[in-house]
Amino acid sequence: MLAEIFEIIGVFIGVIAILIVVWDHFKDDRLLYRQVQEFYEDIEKLIYSYCLTYKSGEETQIENPKQQNTYYDCKIKQNFEKYSNYLGLTMLEEVDRYYYYNNSHFNLRNEGVLYYVYGVERNDVFNPHHPSSEEVNVIDEYLKTLRNYWERNYSKPLFRPKLKKKSISQ
Repeated sequence: MLAEIFEIIGVFIGVIAILIVVWDHFKDDRLLYRQVQEFYEDIEKLIYSYCLTYKSGEETQIENPKQQNTYYDCKIKQNFEKYSNYLGLTMLEEVDRYYYYNNSHFNLRNEGVLYYVYGVERNDVFNPHHPSSEEVNVIDEYLKTLRNYWERNYSKPLFRPKLKKKSISQ
């Protein structure tokens, strides 16, 4: 009788231990997802704040786009070491600027300019003064490469969902 009680208590403790481990794993994965999502959104906001900075003659929702642009640039650089690998990004530093590369035809300069990359040559993707809908589509394609990298390599159903686009484009 006493052995059966200890067996029941042992099974109960084992189940509770397993639930605690699963819950802790779930909580850690959800936290990682939120942090990577925020890092991704900062990249989105950097690109679009650059667009808004140079839009001439139009009202923007951002009061000081250049200040916002600098803010997002600093946030990205601060968190780059922690979260860049989740989006497949690497950084190349030059004298007065740095570039974020991923495994696509694009790279992102620290001030928010997106470039096509062909070998060593770098070409602007968009005219910052008047980005066209085609250029915005190119920006969306670049952002999709970041989300796809997360989905292919790190996303798990329930634990780490797919990254969501914020749709902050004008």
